[in-house]
Amino acid sequence: MKVIAGKFPVPTDLQPLLHCFWFASFEGAAGEMSPEQRCLPAGMIEMVINPTPFKCKVLYEGTWVDTPPIYLEGVKKNPVHWKIESGCALFGVSI
Repeated sequence: MKVIAGKFPVPTDLQPLLHCFWFASFEGAAGEMSPEQRCLPAGMIEMVINPTPFKCKVLYEGTWVDTPPIYLEGVKKNPVHWKIESGCALFGVSI
């Protein structure tokens, strides 16, 4: 089981608008979910893209719910708890 995550630099001309590009993926047994991950509030809007058929779940009001393939996440005041299915690869833009 292996969670892989990182950031890509933003081109200079986009730096006034974007903070970073990021990615996260999980390699494990078929159907296995990653351990729970947590994103702390950072004062940014996030656009999250899941180009795979594998699930990403977020904890919403005490229940794990599937995220859509592409969604915007507003500025957070609390941590976001999430986990992804083996084979899932997320790409995000921090705005």
